[in-house]
Amino acid sequence: WGDCYSPNSDAAHFVPAYLSESENPFNPMNINVMLATLDGMDLEAGDEIGVFDGDVCVGAGIVDGTISSTNMFGIIASAQDPDWPQGTGFTSGNDIFYRYWDVSGSNEITTVEANCLSGCEFAQLGTGYVELSADSGVLGCTDDMACNYDPVATSNDGSCLYDDCSGECGGSAVEDECGVCNG
Repeated sequence: WGDCYSPNSDAAHFVPAYLSESENPFNPMNINVMLATLDGMDLEAGDEIGVFDGDVCVGAGIVDGTISSTNMFGIIASAQDPDWPQGTGFTSGNDIFYRYWDVSGSNEITTVEANCLSGCEFAQLGTGYVELSADSGVLGCTDDMACNYDPVATSNDGSCLYDDCSGECGGSAVEDECGVCNG
């Protein structure tokens, strides 16, 4: 899910990392989305678009209507402020990656294709124009740290499990205060 996942269902799914340091982005890049489709259909109100530098969420927005060249969807992405911890903003020159949160399917789409019209790499105080498209693809666990990671999955369905202290995938064993597993 990257550094942009918010498990609170009342909050946005994608939460830019810089918000842990400031409400104001540092030397932001304005990204204008001119088209955004999932399975050939326009994104719906409530769906989200996350902007990533690698696995770091540096900008996000919640769709509130049909996105088009006459109704562009603006997303502000924050650069890395030198006074913030590493991994809270983008690095100029890095490629821009996008992810969707499909609110109706409650799943994250990590393989969003970008047709970049301009501003294809992160740039402080820059501007980009992009058209986005994705297919729901194969649902499964996309977290490679999970014990049930599915390398074929292209969309995270929330099914990821992790080894407990006894090594059981998805198990419930926990270490007690003495460090004994299931003690």
